[in-house]
Amino acid sequence: MGDLGKLAETARNKVTAVADDPEGRYDLRVKFYDKYGFLPAGAGYGNSELAFMRWEIERGVLAPLSGERPGSLWWREVNASLLFDAELAALIYETASIPDDAPLGTKRWLDYLQSPTERTWYAAHNGSIVGGYLDQVTSARAELDGEQRFMNIVLYRVLYAEAMVSGASILSRLGELLANPVLPAVNLIVDVRDFYPRHYPLTRDDVRNLLGRSDSIMDLAVRLFDDEIILSHATSLYDHAATTLGIPGLGGLVKKGRPIYPWLEGDGPIGR
Repeated sequence: MGDLGKLAETARNKVTAVADDPEGRYDLRVKFYDKYGFLPAGAGYGNSELAFMRWEIERGVLAPLSGERPGSLWWREVNASLLFDAELAALIYETASIPDDAPLGTKRWLDYLQSPTERTWYAAHNGSIVGGYLDQVTSARAELDGEQRFMNIVLYRVLYAEAMVSGASILSRLGELLANPVLPAVNLIVDVRDFYPRHYPLTRDDVRNLLGRSDSIMDLAVRLFDDEIILSHATSLYDHAATTLGIPGLGGLVKKGRPIYPWLEGDGPIGR
């Protein structure tokens, strides 16, 4: 078995090498799913993740922090959290021996590699994303208020997607199909600008659309999906995710049914 410290250093170096190269980040994930998509066509279980990452690149949040259109430290670091966890898991998996002291985020990806299903993929993906959120409270607080609201929206939507796949949502079988990471539903949703805007930083109109404050059909869809379906059960959703992922601190991201990231009770980030 490879030494865990050396494998972690190798994984970190791979992620660092593409830190200022959005397409390089994307290519790292494409190569991962070329090996570990586990389905005969396309990216397999990586389909929805790659669609979301392509949206991040188009929006510009993964761009270098210097230049005419600097990216976002927060978005970059949350993405890097996922890249590192998955890359380390792949390196460990290829040694055919799993150390007991592998990081929790990496262990979830190892679970996926050993038993690829919709549920193990969501546990791996969402665990890395939540880990990034909890590690990046300080950089989140440096973002504008509208962006902070959007961080909550992105989080509760992906948590709800996992709940749909696990059958823990009111949408039942329909939810399982809509949230399946292999199917194109996520690809279609990230193309809807009222749900996923293309500007960084957000414009005032972007924020209004995200909150469903206009009168278009898509704004009505936003209010129905976010306010009526998801946020009406926010506390139970976050509790479900905290239990599923084994991250108790996730419950601290919602208060009285309202997502509150990154302005948490107490000082500084809460633990992973």
